Amino acid sequence: MLAALGVGPAEEEVYRLLVARGRAALQDLAARSGRPESETRDILTALAGRGLVVRQAAEGAADVFVAAPPPSRSAGNCGVAVTS
Repeated sequence: MLAALGVGPAEEEVYRLLVARGRAALQDLAARSGRPESETRDILTALAGRGLVVRQAAEGAADVFVAAPPPSRSAGNCGVAVTS
């Protein structure tokens, strides 16, 4: 599904974990994916660069990540939703 956006298998796995959780900290995603935190951070950074993940500062805790919906293909793949 996400391959059309240039998302590889590892990125898709972390994105799907994040979608299932709604929001999660880096450490949680790393533990659930079985990947080192450094690799998970790189994956989240790549997903954020594609607009698929948003980092939110959490007061008194580690930042959490929230999944954003994939960009609409009907908007010419520019990531902007078209409404009528």
